[in-house]
Amino acid sequence: MSEIETKQFEPYYGLGGWLLYLQIGLGINLVIIIYRLANIISIMHLNWLDAIKLLFTTLYGIPNVLVIIGIIACFISLWMKSMMFRIFYVSIHAVSFLSVILIGLFSDLSYLLNLIGVSIGASIWITYVFKSERIKNTLRKVGQEKTEYEIYIEEEKSESLANNQNELQENIR
Repeated sequence: MSEIETKQFEPYYGLGGWLLYLQIGLGINLVIIIYRLANIISIMHLNWLDAIKLLFTTLYGIPNVLVIIGIIACFISLWMKSMMFRIFYVSIHAVSFLSVILIGLFSDLSYLLNLIGVSIGASIWITYVFKSERIKNTLRKVGQEKTEYEIYIEEEKSESLANNQNELQENIR
């Protein structure tokens, strides 16, 4: 590739750009979910055992715990530059979508607005996660030690080194 193509490829690598906003959104959602769960536990004046029962046995608690685990898994896989990030990210939205539907079955139609909001957010960000050049260049495939971009840079360096050695040999002759 030419130097111009290399310059165009470089900006779309790493955890910056829109991927940074996605990380901020995940962090904010994590804080909000933990705050809401803690608030419910404190309002109900539950001891720790009852709080754990609430979190792992209720229609409200289970999805939130799964989303918390999913967000943490997203952060870990993203920082490790693993393609598993995509699976965890889609799982978070699937759990959120299903929980809104299930909770909506037992309540009024106000949850329909939540369902629309979850659907719009999921469609935007899931599309980004699968179509983004930055994510394609940043994340490693499962079992791969380096990202596509890192492999590309190494190939460019080895080609450049080979060209330099050829030029040096020609200059010596």
